[in-house]
Amino acid sequence: MEPEQYFDEAPNDEARRFYDQLEESSRPLCEGSLHYALSVAVRLMNIKSDWNVPNVAMDSMVDLLGELVNLKFNIPKNFY
Repeated sequence: MEPEQYFDEAPNDEARRFYDQLEESSRPLCEGSLHYALSVAVRLMNIKSDWNVPNVAMDSMVDLLGELVNLKFNIPKNFY
């Protein structure tokens, strides 16, 4: 089999969901924002890890941030 034959096949459902999530995470949180959903999630996980923040506390902080800015950010509602 030649490698070109593999490129004509559409990705399976699981791979398609992954590609869709990856594409969605690379969009800015809002117009003019320097942050993306993936960059925010990574930064929050870094803070959680550095400061040993419990999961419940992280979820509460993310909820509060969402309420304060009153924007619909496309970030996970929980991180576990």
